[in-house]
Amino acid sequence: MSLWSEMVKPVTDLVERAHFSGEEKAKFRLALEELWAKGKEKVLELETLLAQAHDKLLQLEAQGNWLQRSWRPLVSLWGITVLTLDMVGLLANPLDPAVRNFIFAYITGYGGLREWGKRRIEQSKERMEREELVQRLAQKGLE
Repeated sequence: MSLWSEMVKPVTDLVERAHFSGEEKAKFRLALEELWAKGKEKVLELETLLAQAHDKLLQLEAQGNWLQRSWRPLVSLWGITVLTLDMVGLLANPLDPAVRNFIFAYITGYGGLREWGKRRIEQSKERMEREELVQRLAQKGLE
């Protein structure tokens, strides 16, 4: 069940239990469904804007010089190197556990969030395509 469905369900249940005529219930349900559709549309718009902003950021970084394009992977490579040297015991002074945890969190966060972001954008695009298809089918059914 989606977030919007969970938000609207208590209100629709209340309408069902209220003592309205059949016509009033239908009007109220129609108004709620329109509100629900507008909310879903707004969420899709915001997700699209977020994806576009993320794409724009990546494009701007890609247009920059070599260091601007490569600083995140370089920091990750540095972190992996330092963690490996620390685990093998080749560092003169072992890393403090807090520093080790910070570096590990950065590396896993960088890789994980990057993958999560890509999947999120793909899911948003697929969801938007499904919604557009449903709307087109609904419009054809109304004609």
